[in-house]
Amino acid sequence: MKVTLSILVPLWLYFWLNKTAKRKCSTGSCSKCVIPSKYILLFKRKSINVRLQQCELFLGINFLLKHWWAECCLKMRKKKETKSTKNKNNQLENSRIKDKDSSDSMLFYGADQHGNSLHIKFSYRGFKKVEASLHLTTSDNRLYVLPVYPDTALVSSFNQVWTAAGLKIEPLKSQERWRIVYNGMLRNIAHGDECSDENIEHVRLNFLFIANSKPLKWPEDWSPKLHADALAHEQWKSPEWINKIKQLDHTGADYFGSLLGQIKYNDGAISTVYLRGLHQHRWGQHESQEFNESVTLFGVMLHGALYYLNTSSTKHSFPEIRCGQFRHSSEEIHIMDSMGLELSDFMQKEFTGNSKHRTWFRAEGKDYDISVKCTDSVTVYYGQPWNWLNTIIPVELELNGKPGVGLLQLCHSYNGLYKGKAPPKLQYLKQPYVHVERSDYVVRFDDGKCQNENIVGGKGFSLAVLTSIKDGDFIVPKGFCVTVFALELQLHTHTELQNVIKDIERVSVGKKEGDLQQYCEKAKQIIQSTPVVDEVKGAILKAMNDLESESGSGILNRYAVRSSAVGEDSEETSAAGQNATFLAIQGVDNIIKNVAMCWASLFSYQSVKYRKHHGMFIKASMGVCVQQMVNADTAGVMFTRHPTTTDPSNIVITANYGLGETVVSASVEPDTIIIHKSWNNKLTVKSSTAGNKRQKLLANENGLVTVDLNEQENNEICISETIALRLAAIGMNLETLFSSARDIEWAVIGEKIYLLQARPITTLYTWTEFELMHELDNGVPSDTDILSFANIGEVCPYPISPLSISAFEKAYNDIISATWFFKDRCLFNIVGMRYALNYYNMFLAHPRKHITFLNKVIDVAVSGNVVLTPEIHKIALERNGEPSWSFQMFLMYSMLKDAVQCTAVEKAAKQNYQDLTLNAEDFHTACSLYNEINKRFTHYTKASHFHMHTSRVGVTYQIFAMTILTKGYADLIPDHFSDIAILLGSCSDIISGQIATRFQKIVNYVKKSKVDKEFKELDPTKCIDWLKVNCPPAATEFENILKEHGHRCIQETDFFYEPWCLRPENLITTLQTMVTSPVTSTMKKTLNVEESVALLKTPKSNLSRLILKKLVPLCRTAVVRRELTKALYNDLGASVIDASVKVQGTPVCGGSVLNRACVITDLLETHKIQHGDILITRATDIAWSPYFALFSGIVTEMGGLISHGAVVAREYGLPCIISAKGATQMFQTGDTVLLVADTGVLQLVKKFDQQENTKTSK
Repeated sequence: MKVTLSILVPLWLYFWLNKTAKRKCSTGSCSKCVIPSKYILLFKRKSINVRLQQCELFLGINFLLKHWWAECCLKMRKKKETKSTKNKNNQLENSRIKDKDSSDSMLFYGADQHGNSLHIKFSYRGFKKVEASLHLTTSDNRLYVLPVYPDTALVSSFNQVWTAAGLKIEPLKSQERWRIVYNGMLRNIAHGDECSDENIEHVRLNFLFIANSKPLKWPEDWSPKLHADALAHEQWKSPEWINKIKQLDHTGADYFGSLLGQIKYNDGAISTVYLRGLHQHRWGQHESQEFNESVTLFGVMLHGALYYLNTSSTKHSFPEIRCGQFRHSSEEIHIMDSMGLELSDFMQKEFTGNSKHRTWFRAEGKDYDISVKCTDSVTVYYGQPWNWLNTIIPVELELNGKPGVGLLQLCHSYNGLYKGKAPPKLQYLKQPYVHVERSDYVVRFDDGKCQNENIVGGKGFSLAVLTSIKDGDFIVPKGFCVTVFALELQLHTHTELQNVIKDIERVSVGKKEGDLQQYCEKAKQIIQSTPVVDEVKGAILKAMNDLESESGSGILNRYAVRSSAVGEDSEETSAAGQNATFLAIQGVDNIIKNVAMCWASLFSYQSVKYRKHHGMFIKASMGVCVQQMVNADTAGVMFTRHPTTTDPSNIVITANYGLGETVVSASVEPDTIIIHKSWNNKLTVKSSTAGNKRQKLLANENGLVTVDLNEQENNEICISETIALRLAAIGMNLETLFSSARDIEWAVIGEKIYLLQARPITTLYTWTEFELMHELDNGVPSDTDILSFANIGEVCPYPISPLSISAFEKAYNDIISATWFFKDRCLFNIVGMRYALNYYNMFLAHPRKHITFLNKVIDVAVSGNVVLTPEIHKIALERNGEPSWSFQMFLMYSMLKDAVQCTAVEKAAKQNYQDLTLNAEDFHTACSLYNEINKRFTHYTKASHFHMHTSRVGVTYQIFAMTILTKGYADLIPDHFSDIAILLGSCSDIISGQIATRFQKIVNYVKKSKVDKEFKELDPTKCIDWLKVNCPPAATEFENILKEHGHRCIQETDFFYEPWCLRPENLITTLQTMVTSPVTSTMKKTLNVEESVALLKTPKSNLSRLILKKLVPLCRTAVVRRELTKALYNDLGASVIDASVKVQGTPVCGGSVLNRACVITDLLETHKIQHGDILITRATDIAWSPYFALFSGIVTEMGGLISHGAVVAREYGLPCIISAKGATQMFQTGDTVLLVADTGVLQLVKKFDQQENTKTSK
């Protein structure tokens, strides 16, 4: 036996390798072998020398063996790294700039099928140096690029790494979502490549990139087969052959996702686009240092498939490597096995608008052929001087015949000349590093220490930076800053000051009762009346003496004393006018007094409220600026961008005679001059408008004085055109130096221009309403997705709080994905802060070849009607594929297994509830409570798991029941719905029904005690105490309800909404309404199983009825368990005319009723309810339970057979229909309506007449 094996195994191995080699060569996947061209011809040319054939075959087999061994080693190493938690995320953290050749870059690409696409690349190259390119195409054939095109070199904003020239990238959540904003000029090169005012316009982009895949790390998540292919082409001269990729200092991560946002054009038009694509983050050496050339193809397909292919030639690592990622339309990441993207196919060819190419890749054993049709290209250059060229080509794609769009990037080293005008020398401000002592209580503007915002605050920092600019066209008045160390010493010295500030902190967060405004006023008075410590006094005195001696006038100067809080006048927050400013102050004593008043203003009510609103610390730090005043002829404010439109081509100057305080405080209507800045920075006066100034503010020996203007001064522009253009030139220069738009306070004396302040304009990157609404979305994987609020819209009818989204969205998706054996699919989507179901992923994850009856049953159970159409089914097949027969059997087994385990799940849910004991009063800080909640978070996810399990089983039993009921029928008929209502009825243990029953019990207690008239007139907030005295049984029952169900409320799965135990007066209002109604018993007669089955109309055989008798108890129990686990976490007859208003819905509980309609879209409108009303609403959840006893019928626009309204309506025997689309708009409260639930029709009988009703009431 051993001898036989020793002969057969080598023979088998030889023939297998020979066959594999032939296959590899015939497909071209081995084209870069040791013998690339000869090996391909080996099996085609029979006349070749036999010895050469054998040699080359040996080399081919050698390559395959190396490839196989390399792949095995890589997979084993990957397995070890996966087990090691220590190395799991560290590769995503180290993105530092090491030297001038390093780069930290972000790329975002997204496209849709209508011609819209956005490609942004932003590379940080070191202090203030960045490279940025933007490529925006629109469906109306516009093509925008940055004004510096084809150059990419820019300067980043002061203290903002990912901000430059109006482009800002803001990480919102690590590895999940980013915000991309551009607010500036763009060149529309569709109108011509030459720069002109005609093809440069102001455009604003506000986009969110939302990753919907895990981070795919490079090179850790590089395909083992592609990695092995690169290694097999190398000579293995040392044991370190497997680590050759480490020679490539270029790492990062890829994220597939959605790029959604708005484009606002110069004419005010707004375009909203939803793009799909990916985000790439790369760091290490710049591409120009690591690669010779590179080809990358991005693809975005109609039904959600996303991919990118890359082939590169490196300088220090592999001569050629291939990599890529493929996210299937089912949202699962498929590992690429091989690809046919060749450098020679693209780098050596000219591209025209109609050029076509073909390539391919193989992933998870399936071949994908790609057809590429190129359009017009754009070329940008990187480096100073240029050393890297990137050609960007939008392309039309076909993937296995299915349409899509994409982008082709061709990159290579560039050694040519600069083809445009001479590149401008990049200018920027450098922030010096100077050691600061805590004893530095005062620093001058011209001291390098003053250029530290954390020491002197925002205003002081800005003045220090302005002072450091050597520009002969403006002057910065001299001055100094009282540092934050001075305030710290003042507070440390006086204990009383510390106590009053602590009181403000405690009151502002609710830890102490009191009026915040009163505490702020008290603190302000104490701080400004407390003597300033001697050390600070002495420092101020010395600084004042130095300034006075330098002026040499012999006359005491007047000074402006201004607050300079840390964080104000920043890129994010201005805090303008929140803290105090005092003008025309003379004398050291007065200046010291006003410094204390500035400190006190930090704790004024308006300042504290501002910081609280912006999420800043209540106890903030503050410096104080003391600056020589300029007794100006004219003064005002200049915005280097239009303050309302933020248009960079418009510089706006506002001015008045005298001091600029009249302009800053808006006490007068100033003159307005608008300067136009052309694409090449030429300045012209666009318009000048004289304001009704009326007055000016001057400084004299008595301080500040207001002087009326004469008619001539009031009607003429107060500054000359020359001064206006000089101011605009200064503003343009400062915008370049700071790399951000500026809000500048200025003053003019004669021909001299003084700058008093230059703060950032904070409105450039403000959040739009669209961004706020969609910030927490988790993206939509394809253009053809269907998102539904069915079922989930009943439980969560309103927007969800961010806290609840962060806690539950991922947990829900993980639970269902694990249950249904999905890898990366998103089943619960967040859209506009609301939960939605992804219809394709939730209900068509495993579509059969043809639409089945089961598909329709599931639709009705969840949505109340049939959603599936042939078109939707076709997309589902293309997107998710048809499951195998074995997998279908496995799913059936899983459903049965869930049903068997349901009793155990109920017990586990109860035990989990008992284990979850958490008393917030036991924790002294929010942090400790938060940490404890995090520790116990598994309890909450378990509760979600239990509820999902019981809900799933409930649907399964209904499917079984509906399958039996519909046996022998070609389609669903109305009798099927009434029969399912009978089957699911009489679930007497439903918690929702118990609540209403117990409420009726309280009402009975009140009426028996004969205090009902007095009770209904009481203030709801006082009723509980009143009941304890006047009706103790009712009070006891009410307290028991709160103890058992106090966690309930509308939208109860959202932490933001207050439960009944915190707002019991909401329930009291319901009781007061019920007390006015006659005593009735709304609970229907309970039918046993035999009685229920006997009433069924649709079963066609006795066997079906027999099976249903066994199935009915299981169906009812499943409904009860679902509610329990949730708690733990159109022919109407001759009397009605045909033209009347009616709506068709799906019946869930039979019966007919004629009564008054009560239309409610919000629980705040429950005061409209009258006893006997037919409720018409969008959907109901548990918070509606107390009101069901008042209704005679229920109509909802949303819901399925398992919805809350359907369950409780069946419990009460109330006629009920669901999925009655548009009912809340077609009817109004007061209409007389007829509800025929057996046929699912709601019919208007008499329209409510408001005038007639008013006359009757009179």
